[in-house]
Amino acid sequence: MSVIKACLRHEWIPVALVVFILVKLCLDQSANSSRYSSAIGTLMAQEDIQTRLVSNFLQRNQLVSLLSRAEANSTHDTETAYAARVFYKRCFSRPTVNQSKRNSSEHPHFPGFVIENAGLCGAGQRVDVLVYVNSAVQNRERRRAIRHSWASHNAFTGIIVRLVFILGQAGSRREQLELLSEQASWGDIVQAKFEDTFRNLTFKAVTFMTWFNAHCAQAQYVVKVDDDMFVDMFSVVFNIIPKMAEKEYAMACSYTKHGKIIRDPKSHWYVESSLLAGHNHYPGFCPGFFSVITGNIIPELYENSFSVKDFIPVDDVYMTGLSLKNPKRVSIVDIRDQLYPNERSDPHQELKVNGHFEYTAFRVKEEKQQMSLWNLKLSKLSGLEQRFSSYKDKFSIYEKLPVIIK
Repeated sequence: MSVIKACLRHEWIPVALVVFILVKLCLDQSANSSRYSSAIGTLMAQEDIQTRLVSNFLQRNQLVSLLSRAEANSTHDTETAYAARVFYKRCFSRPTVNQSKRNSSEHPHFPGFVIENAGLCGAGQRVDVLVYVNSAVQNRERRRAIRHSWASHNAFTGIIVRLVFILGQAGSRREQLELLSEQASWGDIVQAKFEDTFRNLTFKAVTFMTWFNAHCAQAQYVVKVDDDMFVDMFSVVFNIIPKMAEKEYAMACSYTKHGKIIRDPKSHWYVESSLLAGHNHYPGFCPGFFSVITGNIIPELYENSFSVKDFIPVDDVYMTGLSLKNPKRVSIVDIRDQLYPNERSDPHQELKVNGHFEYTAFRVKEEKQQMSLWNLKLSKLSGLEQRFSSYKDKFSIYEKLPVIIK
């Protein structure tokens, strides 16, 4: 309007020109309005796609089925990429964990560190999955096999995996020097001051909880496993973790209720009559050969362990049973049908025939099996697993688009 008034002040400007200017301004405004409406429409469409994906995720509490359907139709590439981003936002954006303020020097059963490894997770750095492995000093080849196979930090792009081995004291000076050299090469060992025997496994549990609370409390999930187990980490990330993601506190395992306390001195799991006196059964717990725990539980377990009176030589019961003071608050995800605590007869053939292992975690007899099973798994990755094992390439064109999480 100001342009028209300026033109009219000059009588020499023909009225027709004024009309022309007015029409041009109206047309420009209409075009801008159309472009604006188109942009708004595009954003609304994007928001609708993402909202629908989140809705499907919440309804099923598992994103895998949604992604599998989307990938089956090549026209859904955009939708699948959005779903992948929603998956990461949902599964790996858990609230910040509050560390316990209790001083480890006051813990009645913390033996103290030999190798503390305070920088393994990095102060303030993101850790999505921490793999916690109970090992022994002499099991060097087992650790090597695990590092180079399923627990490698290179297994995923976009999902940060860290690995820690918890050990006791070495039996000789030579063993200790070899362990120090191993730690210098790989940086994934935490060692404490206790004799490394089967009956002292509970010291490893205390050592891990102490170390985690002090140095790795930012980890979103903890995968606890023995060093003679093979783990399909793709199955952990895409089948187990999504079942836990919407729960504030969760443990996924072959949950055991009313496990019998063994009082026979000949048993590996013998518990003296003075411990848990008057009880015949343990509280519910996650067996230690394999479990997945949300990271926010560990500092609470550490805090509670200060007041556990019965220091039993059964580490999994001590950590996830006796130290869990409020079990009703923790959601138990029962995955016993995905776990096999013993050796499989022919897991290679399972994968070749079915395209996947029958179980997510199972025991292996020899270290070389870890590598051969993992290499075979990598050669048999599904389209979905391939997509998620290279987040950066798949999401590069969507980095600037908003993800709506409601």
